[in-house]
Amino acid sequence: MKTASKVTSITETQEIVQGSTIAYFNADTLYQGVYFVKIKGQNGSKKIVIQ
Repeated sequence: MKTASKVTSITETQEIVQGSTIAYFNADTLYQGVYFVKIKGQNGSKKIVIQ
C-alpha cells in the first residue's frame, strides 16, 4: 500500500504480510491536504482528505 500526496510524491509505503487483512498508517505525521492510497494489484486509488 502506498500513500501519495496530491503532488504525487510517495509519503509512505507499507507491506502487508500474507494472512493479514488490515494495514495502519499514522495520519498524525501528514500535513493537511489531499492524499491518495494505491493498493498494488487493484485498479485506481482511494482519496483521503486530512484537515
